[in-house]
Amino acid sequence: MVLFRYVALAAMAASTAAAATTKISAEVLRELERSGTSNAVVYFKRANPESFVLLTESTQDPRTTLVNGLIAQSESAQAIVGSLVGGAQIESVGSRPDFFYIDNTYQPAAPLSAALIQELANHPSVEAITFPAVIALSETVQDTNATATTVSWGINKINAPSVWATGNKGKGVVVASLDTGVRGTHNALKTNWRSNFGWFDPIGKTTSPKDYKGTGSHSMGVIAGQNGIGVAPDAEWIACVGCTASACSQPLLTACAQWFLCPTNADGASDCTKAPHVIHTAFAAAAKATWFEPSITAWRAAGIIPVFANYDVQFAGCGTVTSPALSEQVIAVGATETDDRLSTSSSRGPSALNKKIIKPDISAPGAFTVSVGISSDTASATASGTVPASAHVTGAIALYLSANPGAKYDQVYAALTKGAETEGLRVEGKNCGGVSDAQYPNNNYGYGRLDVAQAINGPRPTTTPAPTPDPTPEPTETPEPTPEPTTVTPEPTTVTPEPTTVTPAPTPKPTPEPTPEPTTVTPAPTPKPTPEPTPEPTTVTPAPTPKPTPEPTTVTPAPTPKP
Repeated sequence: MVLFRYVALAAMAASTAAAATTKISAEVLRELERSGTSNAVVYFKRANPESFVLLTESTQDPRTTLVNGLIAQSESAQAIVGSLVGGAQIESVGSRPDFFYIDNTYQPAAPLSAALIQELANHPSVEAITFPAVIALSETVQDTNATATTVSWGINKINAPSVWATGNKGKGVVVASLDTGVRGTHNALKTNWRSNFGWFDPIGKTTSPKDYKGTGSHSMGVIAGQNGIGVAPDAEWIACVGCTASACSQPLLTACAQWFLCPTNADGASDCTKAPHVIHTAFAAAAKATWFEPSITAWRAAGIIPVFANYDVQFAGCGTVTSPALSEQVIAVGATETDDRLSTSSSRGPSALNKKIIKPDISAPGAFTVSVGISSDTASATASGTVPASAHVTGAIALYLSANPGAKYDQVYAALTKGAETEGLRVEGKNCGGVSDAQYPNNNYGYGRLDVAQAINGPRPTTTPAPTPDPTPEPTETPEPTPEPTTVTPEPTTVTPEPTTVTPAPTPKPTPEPTPEPTTVTPAPTPKPTPEPTPEPTTVTPAPTPKPTPEPTTVTPAPTPKP
């Protein structure tokens, strides 16, 4: 009996260990087998960020409430790890913490032992243990000999100048870049950088913007640059370095994602009300990777709009879109050429996670885009692909938000996609995901090519209501109803004889009065009633919903990175 009990307990322990091992990725297991230690990312269970936002009181800032809830959740994870390894081993390393509250992960800078990884896997609060991701940048071609034009062809293509003509250039909107950094001293960008709560560099710990490669500066120039290269030149910009010159790492990208949720200044003080309205990103992970999804969910809960390049691959075929662009929670952007053809490198849908999800969501100009270079403060550079295309969309969102303060993600998404241009787009017959290229949305262009004027003002009547003129003439051609005016015409004719019969009445009088005769004999013809002019419909522009002014609550979350 005792032997049976021991056997049962041993079997149960083995079963538990086996179940725990399924939480550990194959890559981590291989590394443990090879060296006995492994770098790792430990994912703890997390609540839906929306649940924290719903707890917000009327006097509180929703983002601050959200961050406080996420921090409390992360502190529970820290306590679990601390009970296993001791507090000394979970201290922050440099400016990068081991714990991130935005996705409730433990990402130690040092490798973990096999024993500790097994203990963590055994804990019920741990969901998974994976190897840290290293992510490629979406490639673009830089040419420092390029010269900036007065207004970029892409900006003209998306109709931005017609929006500028109304006085809207993106004022009041904050755009953000998660990329290689930004050359903040460049003439096209130096005037609209938000210097306070506007920069975080977890790589070099710099206190003012710099660019480690050039893609971030080029993209921000397209988004908010001056001198005709930027879509929203009056928008303010902020940035975080999540990528080196060669690649991006999961800890750095997570650190930036968290910083955008609740930015800190140079002194490390945080202010969640300083979060940007829209974030532009250029990295691309594995096709089915989901590790960045919790950060996107937190952004969306905070009211931040994420825009991702659909990624570029040579001779892109169906299903080549990568993560995070394939997420349903982001606006993914494909690239078009000057003649509205889809760029051959522009990745296509559908999503590898769900074949019903069409990607990209929209397309935009991406070929031969001239913008900011990094060799000097006046340098220009040329780039092509989905990165400059998604930068056009990010700038367009800034214009839309400036015209519609307080607009949410769904409203922005609907405006962009309904206003997208489909005329002139090339039908290739690929029919990716079983969706015809001739219908929109499809897995090549999404809903079509960006037109920011139509996004703000509504589609042109000539595109959507094109069939309307055909039925209109049909009622006009029917002259049968014309008799109605004909029957109206004789009415004055029948009235005319009445004065004729009245005329002889005054004739017997010896002295007929001449004055009444013309008056009565020539009765004024009964005029047709003139219909009152139909008043033109007055478009009432609703006053922008004022953002509640939150009390300046300064939250300094323990894991918040300090530059």
